[in-house]
Amino acid sequence: MLIPNNNLNFAADKTKPSVTGVKNGKSYRGKATVKVSDKDSGVKSAVIKNTKTGKTYAKFTGSKKVTKKGKYSVTVTDNMGNKKTVKFTVK
Repeated sequence: MLIPNNNLNFAADKTKPSVTGVKNGKSYRGKATVKVSDKDSGVKSAVIKNTKTGKTYAKFTGSKKVTKKGKYSVTVTDNMGNKKTVKFTVK
């Protein structure tokens, strides 16, 4: 007779996704390459917005070059709903 094992352990993913290539509050001359990743549950979405106009510059899930001058924020969301936002400037 098989006895069911109800002792399954699940770890909740509470880790924010990763943003590399840009750092919060930093400026970049001419261009910036934003890279997003999440090793636990994967990236659901990433959105770069112009913080002055509020308009979306790009939606992506891997990496994206920003070449237009302006102030931006990138918000990345993983598949568990964890979010990370980084603000940067391209001069």
